[in-house]
Amino acid sequence: MIKKIGIMVFTAAILASMTVSNVQACHVYTPGYWKRHGIGWLVDGLYLGDHWYTYQELYDILQTKPKGGDAILIVQRYLIAAKLSVAMGTTGPPFEADLLSLIAQADAWLTNPIDREAGIAIAEQLGAILDAYAWE
Repeated sequence: MIKKIGIMVFTAAILASMTVSNVQACHVYTPGYWKRHGIGWLVDGLYLGDHWYTYQELYDILQTKPKGGDAILIVQRYLIAAKLSVAMGTTGPPFEADLLSLIAQADAWLTNPIDREAGIAIAEQLGAILDAYAWE
């Protein structure tokens, strides 16, 4: 439990430290958007769980199609999209608290991805928010 709290605090610190030069309030983007728009990301890399990924590694993850229901890859793809959306200045209701909570849950799950079904549930929830408010 302490490790999960630490990851959540760490994730909050990362998100709070992201600088935004072009704020686009209340807009989120799906993994497909970020896959097609690899130029212009406001980050050089991101933590997914407790592992740092470079821009190129993140881009490669988005280019990889999940095979056989690979829960880790599915969660990573939605988590990348959610974190990049936050980096672009996604703020405000109605979804901000839900999105940030799911980001923390996804990071915690990726740190210890034992329960596949839990990971898929988190990815589905992230996907639902991204799809509902997508600005594509």
